[in-house]
Amino acid sequence: MTLRHFITSLIFLFSVTTLSAQDTLLLLNGKTKPVKLFNLNDPDWVRYVKLQGSSRVKKVDIYKVFSIKKADGTEQVLYKPDSTSDDPDIPWVRDFIAGQQYGILHKRERFNKHDNKWHRRLNFTEVGGIAAGGAGSLLTFYGIPVPAIYAIAVGRHSPALPNAPDISPEMKNSEGFISGYQKQRRNQRIRQGFISGMIGFAVGIVTFTLIERN
Repeated sequence: MTLRHFITSLIFLFSVTTLSAQDTLLLLNGKTKPVKLFNLNDPDWVRYVKLQGSSRVKKVDIYKVFSIKKADGTEQVLYKPDSTSDDPDIPWVRDFIAGQQYGILHKRERFNKHDNKWHRRLNFTEVGGIAAGGAGSLLTFYGIPVPAIYAIAVGRHSPALPNAPDISPEMKNSEGFISGYQKQRRNQRIRQGFISGMIGFAVGIVTFTLIERN
């Protein structure tokens, strides 16, 4: 540990807001960060120490954090909507985050309307990405943009919220929850489409190179 990091950690420990078994930072993108220490003295950053792993002090932009769920069951909401910018209110954003988390929970599954269950099935976005990337490799260097174009194309569609039994009736009618779920699923398709497209492109380039050498 460098002297700078040591001094930063020392200051952090002396000014720490809380020390507990486990608190959790809830981010606006639906992800969570379990922490054992956090500090809110800086107006722009939430400084924290992860619950597990390195004891190094890390930081996250305070505008990316919705709330801090404390080990005693209480919650400190950090999100502050700006009425002059038409920011959504706290209940809407809370539902939006819940929708993103639901999308993350079922990110590699498809809902079957016949048995009302989620199933892990073949990901057609990834299959299409590999095919598109492979086709793009025929253009050699000029085919590099193909995976990105494919990813953007598949990410434009907003999937409907399934009528799944594990979604409460109020969430099924919540605009925030639906929007959060759809955004998460679109982002997943973009990532899956781009990564699989690059894999298909790389495999295609290697395959055609080997063929030409033979």
